[in-house]
Amino acid sequence: MGRDAGVGHPTPVRVLVALGVLLVVAAAVLGVLDRQARARDDDGATTLLAARTHLVDLGAATTDPAARTRAVDGATGAWRDRLAAATTTGSTSTVVRTVGLEDLDGDTARALAVGVVGGDGGTRPFRAVVTLARVDDRWLVADVGELP
Repeated sequence: MGRDAGVGHPTPVRVLVALGVLLVVAAAVLGVLDRQARARDDDGATTLLAARTHLVDLGAATTDPAARTRAVDGATGAWRDRLAAATTTGSTSTVVRTVGLEDLDGDTARALAVGVVGGDGGTRPFRAVVTLARVDDRWLVADVGELP
């Protein structure tokens, strides 16, 4: 009796079909991973821009009412309440030299910033940690703290 071609040995057609299915699955997985990586990169860039803009607006808020409004509008939670209640004294300016993303996890992020703050008493360097939260698809500053 002859051997059954369907038992024991895969035919070239079956091998090609299996490889094709494997390639389609691999392409789908890589597409999803690439989309997630791009979304994370976009979130990272958006958080850094929000942190930088907020620090600059904070520095200008003492003399520029529009900057003060932007700073309050770009904040959330207790930090927003604190900014809204703050009174302005003297004039300051802020130059943010660099901002880097320390952590990005879902709807929270933490950025580190380095720059120079100037006012009536002269200029001095600063280092700050900026905590951000995603609120309704916007990254808002939840806290700013100066680092030693």
